[in-house]
Amino acid sequence: MKEKFGIKGKILVIQQKENGERIGSNHNIITQQGDALLADLLSQSPSRAKVDQSNGIIELGTGWTGNDTKNNTGCNTPFTAGRRALDSGYPQTKGTWGATDDNVVVYQSTYPAGSLSQSGIDEVALKNGASGDCLAYAQMIPTINMALTDSLQILWEITFEGS
Repeated sequence: MKEKFGIKGKILVIQQKENGERIGSNHNIITQQGDALLADLLSQSPSRAKVDQSNGIIELGTGWTGNDTKNNTGCNTPFTAGRRALDSGYPQTKGTWGATDDNVVVYQSTYPAGSLSQSGIDEVALKNGASGDCLAYAQMIPTINMALTDSLQILWEITFEGS
């Protein structure tokens, strides 16, 4: 019998503007560093910090190229205000143990109004802020233009699948 194990993810982007809400979504790629982070986490004595409430960050950037995304170590063109710690209580599983979605981990960061003014945001990375390791990377669709009056919430789901 041949068994398969896979990991997939998706991002949901919610932008609150003065004239309404704008929502976008896209799939992601678990990076090479992400594969190594997950293997390390399952080892007897992990050497890397996990992407958790203490170490997890979401990083925004303006340099999406689509080139060699599996090997990305973060955003191609990050900017300082685009780095945000995970919201309190995250990550968390989407479902309770033994129920639907108990294999989905949800990460969330919120950029409140007044915290970000940037045009052309088109890439996002889920990282370990302690080591800089990149668990996952994605293109932002649609591209986001943020004014200081806007808020932004990034919800990132990582799903573990076996068969």
